[in-house]
This record gives sequence, C-alpha cells and structure tokens, in this order.
Amino acid sequence: MRNRLEEMLRQAAGLLCFISLSLAVKEPCSGVDQYITTVEHVKSQLGIDFDWPFGLKSAAAYKAVVCAITLMNVDARGKDERWVKSVPYFEESDAGPTALTLHVTDLSRGSRLVDVIVDVSNQKLQILAEKRIITSEILDDTTAAKMDNGSKSIDELLSESDRAKCKRDFLDACERGTVEIDPWVRRVLDYQRRLALDRPLNFIQFLGSHNSFNNHADGYGNGDFLLNRILEELSSGDWQFVWAQQWFTMTDQMNMGVRHLMLDPIYYLGEMKLCHDGLSIPIVDKIIHFLDEILNTTIQFNSRDLGCLPHDRTFKSGLAEICDWLQQKGNENEFVMVYINDEGYVADWNHTDIIWDAVATTCPHILFTPTDKDKLFPNSWPSPRQLITRGKRLMLTGTPTVSNSNVFRQPMIPPWDKNTLKYFTPFPKCGNFKPDQWYLVGGESQVVGPIYNGPAEEGIMTRENLPFVLQCGVSCAEMDLVSPELISSAMWSFNVAPPNNSCVAISDSHFGQWVGLLCNASHNYACVNHTNSMDWVISEGKSVFGEGKKVCNAEGRVFSGPVDGHENAIIYNLMQAKELTQPVWINTPPLYINQTSGM
Repeated sequence: MRNRLEEMLRQAAGLLCFISLSLAVKEPCSGVDQYITTVEHVKSQLGIDFDWPFGLKSAAAYKAVVCAITLMNVDARGKDERWVKSVPYFEESDAGPTALTLHVTDLSRGSRLVDVIVDVSNQKLQILAEKRIITSEILDDTTAAKMDNGSKSIDELLSESDRAKCKRDFLDACERGTVEIDPWVRRVLDYQRRLALDRPLNFIQFLGSHNSFNNHADGYGNGDFLLNRILEELSSGDWQFVWAQQWFTMTDQMNMGVRHLMLDPIYYLGEMKLCHDGLSIPIVDKIIHFLDEILNTTIQFNSRDLGCLPHDRTFKSGLAEICDWLQQKGNENEFVMVYINDEGYVADWNHTDIIWDAVATTCPHILFTPTDKDKLFPNSWPSPRQLITRGKRLMLTGTPTVSNSNVFRQPMIPPWDKNTLKYFTPFPKCGNFKPDQWYLVGGESQVVGPIYNGPAEEGIMTRENLPFVLQCGVSCAEMDLVSPELISSAMWSFNVAPPNNSCVAISDSHFGQWVGLLCNASHNYACVNHTNSMDWVISEGKSVFGEGKKVCNAEGRVFSGPVDGHENAIIYNLMQAKELTQPVWINTPPLYINQTSGM
C-alpha cells in the first residue's frame, strides 16, 4: 500500500510539474512556492521521500528550473517569440555542485538544442551561460520530426475557410472578389514576389492552389453538406465527404497571393467542362464499353466522369476569369502560371482542339508561349520582370496531350504519386532536388467516406508545414483549401512591420524572419558569392549596417539579402551553425507600399 501511494505521489508530482511549467509561460514562477510547500507537507505527514520531477534532488533545484524557463519565456514573449517547448532531461553541470544544466529543445528556433546552466545555490536563480548545440544530424532529425504532414488537419482547414470574412450569397458562399485579406499579409507577400522579379522562372517560388476551379463559391461540392449529414447518420460521425478542394473563387485565391493555378478540362455532354474526375468504377466502364459495341459508336463517357455535373463551368470561362484578373487595375505587374491537367480522355476522344481554341482566343496578347521562348530566350528561362516588361504575364503548362505552340509541357516534378507532403523531406534535404528544378509539393483534401481519405494518405498543406516547404525553394507550394489564415503562414520575410528608417536583419528566431533594427547596431553580415546566389556565408567581421558592403567585399563576397524562402533558410542555418544568438544584417530593398511600386 505504501509503495502504491508513493508511486501515485510521484506521478502526481510529475503532472503538477508540467502544469506549473505551462503556467510559467504566462506568470513568472506561478504557483511554484505553493506547490513546493504542499508537496513538502505531504512528504512530512506520510514520512516518505522521493525525488522531485525529472530526477531533481531538491526543491531549490526544481524551483530554479521552473523559474529559469519562466524567465526565458517571458523574455521571448516581449520579443514576440516563442521559446522553450520541452525540457527532455537535466544533469549536473561542470560549473559546480550548485548548478545544473537544462537540455532544452527549442522548437520555435529551428529545432536546436539549448544548454542553459542555472545556479541554484541559496535558492537563487541566475542563468550563468547559454550554449546552442547545432549539428546537421540534430537539424535533420528534429526538423523532420517536428514537421507535421497535415494528415489530420482537414477539419482545421475547413474551419479556417469557413471563418473568412466576405460578402455571402444565399447559399452562404463567398461572392467572387469579396474575401477580406489582411492588408499586412497581402503587402508582405507582394514584397516577397517583388524580391525575386529578376530571378529566372525556374528559380521562382510560386504559391499555388490544387484544382483551383473546384471551389464551393462556383457551385462545386455543394452536395458535400447534405452527404455529410447522411454519413453522420450512417456512421455516427466517423465518415466524412469533402469533394470541393477549394472554398473561394480563383479571383479570391489570386487576391490572396496564389500565382500558380490548376484547371482540369473534361469533355462532358458536348462541352469542355472544368470538373474533378471521380474514382473509376469497373462495372460502369464495362457497361459503357458494352453499349459502345452494340451501338457501334463511342459514347465518350466513363465512370470517372461521374464527378462532373451539367452545371460545372466551361474550361474557357475559367481561363477567362484568370485573364480578367490579370487585366484588372492594380494587377498590371503580376505574372501567373496555369497548369492544364488533362486526365487523358480529352486526347482519347480527339477534343484537344477545344482547349487550344480557348487558349488562342481568350487573352493571347498577354500569353508567354513556347514560341516566344524559342525566339527571345532560347538558352535559359527568362525572369518575371523580363516577361512583364514585354506584356507577357500568363504562362500555360499542360500534360503532353494538350501542350502545343501556346502551351508548355508541364515542367513540374515529381509526378503526382510522389509530389505530396507524404514524401516531402524538409530543409536541408528538400527531397534532393536542385534549386533550379521545377519542384512541386502539394497534398490532397478530398475525402470520400470510408473509401478514400486524401489528407491521411497524401498529407495536406497547413499553416504549420507551409513554412518548411518554402524553406526548400519549391517551384510550387500547392495548397488545398486556400484561406487568408493559411496564406498568412507564407510570410518567410517580415512577420511584423519594421520601424521607420530601420535597417533589416535576419533574426535568430521564427525560422529566420526579418526584423528592423537601429542601423548603428553592430552585427555580422550576410554575404553571397558573386556568381552563385546559393553560396552564402556569415561574415567574420561585424559592424554597423552601413559597413556591410566594405566588410563583405573584403571577404570576397557581396553584401546582399535572400530573395526567397530557400536562400533565407540557408542563411538562417549558417547562423545556427555559428551559434549566433544575435541578428545578421541583410541588404534588401525597402518594404514596398503597394503592388505596383516594385517595378
């Protein structure tokens, strides 16, 4: 009985320890003294003894640990940072018998381990030293373990979409162009695009949407709600049905910052429709084939087309919406890519001409074509600025069946069955793709009751994992259920507005997001190779911002700044490797005021 009671007290002590650690994030040393007094009283009354949580030998050591974590979190909160997330173990420090070392896993600062030596003598707290332990193995393992592939996030994404503010129609869908976007998020995403204006297209990071046309606002998936009610009755809420992979129109998606869209043309009832093919049903296909033979004809329909409905919009109208957006006032300097995803039957039934006619007649004056590339840029891909200045602001890619003189063959790799978050490896591995490769990472939001669960099988893009994707320089981060909340996590540069007249530096927290500092502060500099934008170093010398050019030049480099999430991750990783706890100066343009000012 005594042993059982002692074990229960140990467990209770551990639980209360975790509770007090979580409270410490909000209130300095909240409840620690009261907790210690209570435990000491219980131990005295029962006449038993046991170690404090985590194997600590004294109440003083326990209090020092809790208060140390408290102070670190409070200090970080003042800097708009998140600090300690877990404390895996403690050990005695070489600093002496009155000190102990906290091995802290700091999940918000790039998955590094932090040693904090705490003096616990005379029940006083003093953080004596702090050492950041970085190795490539630690970075790889902890980053991979930390990144969630979103397999259980479909309900969260649906809620984020549903929370968006907009003008709603009688079906409670957001009317085209009315979704409200945080002006600050829109400004930063615009700024990030402008930074890369002079990079070749195959080095550009595009925010993309998966099956962009397949959205509730345009009438797709309106049966989802009814089917989910039926499934709830049949399965006690265990089954789900999610057919529409987007909530908002393509216009709203582009307003949010999407610049790579996907259209699925399907020949259906005599028209080229935009619809998402369903699953193949062999018995239906056999019946159709049997009718073909009896009637000596081709019905031009199969079981996958059961995903199409008569009211689905046409391919030409979808393409026209994108063209209209590009020609609206304020969008004159935007560049968009569109992937035409033919599932195969368009070519099999000899209707590719409908697609080609729509492409040739919708907005040919702004179309960048394979013919243009062969003539103007035969040896390399142009930059967005080179195309925009020539009025070429729309690029179409497609499967081999639909590519022609106006439509590039789809350059994105790997193929669909390998390009989802299920297979994604975060920085620095990044799937072993080179920065100049057209590398796509996406997911799948479609759920069909007990038959298929896309997020569980393929993963899905979320606010938590999108930053990891952008760290890898992927050509297209393809999102399902794009929403203002989801898109806000694509801000890899600034998180908060810098003060006026400040100079910019990469912070040692939040995956290396940027901060504005007094220009006369002394820091190291980010220096890049003259001929290789992927080859960065952190300068040995440090001084005020204005000395950056001289310091980098003396080290055979150029004082510069990252233009995408991948370069930013390279610099941030160098900061970790050098155990830098201070920001690093970067030479980057001022934050643009609006969309057109970047040109």
